[in-house]
Amino acid sequence: MSPCPELGNINTTKGMDYHWITLLKNELQCEVFNYSLSGASIYHCYKEFMKTHHLHDKNFFLITFPARYPKSFTFKGNPGVIQNIVSLSHIDSFIKNNICLDEDLEILNDMRGWYKMECEEFNVDVSELMINEIIHHRPDTIFIPCFGGKLIENIAHKINIKPHQVLCTLYYHQMKQLALDDTGMNSAWQENSLYISGHLTPEYNRIVYNALSHRLKTGEWTLEEPTNSVKLDRPADTYYLKN
Repeated sequence: MSPCPELGNINTTKGMDYHWITLLKNELQCEVFNYSLSGASIYHCYKEFMKTHHLHDKNFFLITFPARYPKSFTFKGNPGVIQNIVSLSHIDSFIKNNICLDEDLEILNDMRGWYKMECEEFNVDVSELMINEIIHHRPDTIFIPCFGGKLIENIAHKINIKPHQVLCTLYYHQMKQLALDDTGMNSAWQENSLYISGHLTPEYNRIVYNALSHRLKTGEWTLEEPTNSVKLDRPADTYYLKN
């Protein structure tokens, strides 16, 4: 198996013990290869997939926002760390929370133009072409949409899901249940890596795991936003700390 980018480095924090891919790995007793990079664009995911899909029996591909900047950077003020910038607001928060040299600020300010001038139709069309190419090479790929939107509406029938069956609905439901106001993922709260992985608590990760386990067995994608509160084993301030 090879989950494609969005997860971060597997098994680097205690919270990964609760991640859906770890639960699936334990169930299937298989080896997992993870090519993920936090905040990666669909283009980055696509390039990694095309280099590696033939090495694995089963591939997972997580579909993020089509508008993400396609290039990763190692900023001078944060050497050795590969960074992806995902939005205009992320540029501001990155400058606020990191050491940025003049060269870094120049790149970040140039990057503002990408997000200010982006064309949604272009981003969606190009992303759909990449998804089509993945399906052509590996029709058995399991796609996991992270967010909704025009791209997912266009390709839902191709990847055997309904447009609303996306991971972020679980995150929004989770944060509402925890009575935290960070439903926009605006970094108002710091995730406790002892429990949180993939932005989800252990209980919400299990929901994703159950849906994926069912999909592998039946081909059906049953992921839905919970209709009631999920039983959480810990209080909110165990999972998240106020920044």
